[in-house]
Order: sequence, then structure tokens, then C-alpha cells
Amino acid sequence: MIFIGDGSYLRSAINEAISKGYSVDHVFASNSEHEKYLSQKGIPFKVADINNTEIINIISNVCKDLIVYSINNGQILKQEILSLEGFRFYNIHNGIIPEYRGRPEVCIIYALLNGEKEYGVSLHEIDSGIDTGRCIDIKKFEITPMDTFQSVMLKSIEQCNMLFSNSLDSIVSGKYSFYSGNNNEGSRLYTSKDLERLGEFKNNPDFKRATHFGVFSLWYKKAYNFIKTEIY
Repeated sequence: MIFIGDGSYLRSAINEAISKGYSVDHVFASNSEHEKYLSQKGIPFKVADINNTEIINIISNVCKDLIVYSINNGQILKQEILSLEGFRFYNIHNGIIPEYRGRPEVCIIYALLNGEKEYGVSLHEIDSGIDTGRCIDIKKFEITPMDTFQSVMLKSIEQCNMLFSNSLDSIVSGKYSFYSGNNNEGSRLYTSKDLERLGEFKNNPDFKRATHFGVFSLWYKKAYNFIKTEIY
């Protein structure tokens, strides 16, 4: 299988796949964070634009089981790669779809501002939209009055790891059903542009905890800096 993405739970997913005896044929990322680690594992790695024709050809030639996973991946897969014959593409999204599609950091901010009592992560097939593919599973958890951006992000990363682990065998075998009760009602795409609207929420009682990035202020530096310089 092929992995596309970045961050800690990309590494966790790769380790899980290896531990279950699955072949990791290649990893593509937007930065070199895991290059040394993957080299030690003997796994081919490349920082690349996933929609580049050269990269699509590599995927077509090296992926043995025709499965591609998007894990914490900010790149949108275009139709050229999605059209690879026989391939199956899956994404684990940090957010409950379809209500919270798009950038995970923005989804979490607005889930807190919207007063949600629960949040979660979603496994879905990838199509040409953004988090619009058919949903396979959703794992939810409670948002407490004490939760901040940091704690919700930590909980959701843990759930992403569990969702990948629990679904991996059924994805590889192709024997899975789709999530019941999932439809397009309330569908909402959250993008970086939604950060520009945060000034409207400064008087929201949950604004402070929704923008308390904590340890994630470095990972989501662009969003964090924008909020601190333009909103506060």
C-alpha cells in the first residue's frame, strides 16, 4: 500500500500496517520529517506533489495491493490519480463528516465555537471532492466544558490511530460496509478562509478555549500566528 501525508499519526499508521504484515510500498509527504525513519525501515520515501505525473506513474508501478491511504494529508488528490485503474483510495479525516469537512485545525476551532458536545474522526473513500467520499466509519468522543483546541486535537489524533488500526484488515480485504445515517444534511467545508471570520466570534464565551492551541501552536503555526496577530 501507499501512504500520503505527514505527522505523528502517519508514522503510527505505517507502523500498524507493518506490524500486521502488510507491505508499505512507498510514502509521499510534503516535508522530510520521516525520511530518516523510513530509510531505516527500508521504505521508499519522497517529498512530492502527489498529483505530479511522475509520482502518479511511480504509484501505478510500485503499489502491489492497489490501496492508497491519505493520513494527515493536506494535498488534494486530483482526478488523474483517482482514475488509476483498480486502485482504491481512503482518507482518515480529523472531523465528523459531512458536518466538519476540510482543514482539521479549522474544524476543531469551529466545533468548539459552535458549542458541539461531541467530535470525532471519519474514514471515507476519496473522490474528487474534499471529504465528500462515501463514509465507512466514524468514531466519536465527548467534548467537555474543560476541553480546549489542544485537548480535542489530542483526542482526535488518538481516535484516528484507533480507527486506522480497527479498519485496516477490512479495508485490505475490501469487505466493509458504509456508515449508516450519513448524508449530506448539514454538510460544511471549513477552509483557511474561515479563520478570517474569527473576529466575529471574539465575544463567544468559548473563543479562548477554541483558540488555545497549546503544543499545536508550532504544528499549525500559520493559523496560530494569524489568530494571535489579526484576531486578538
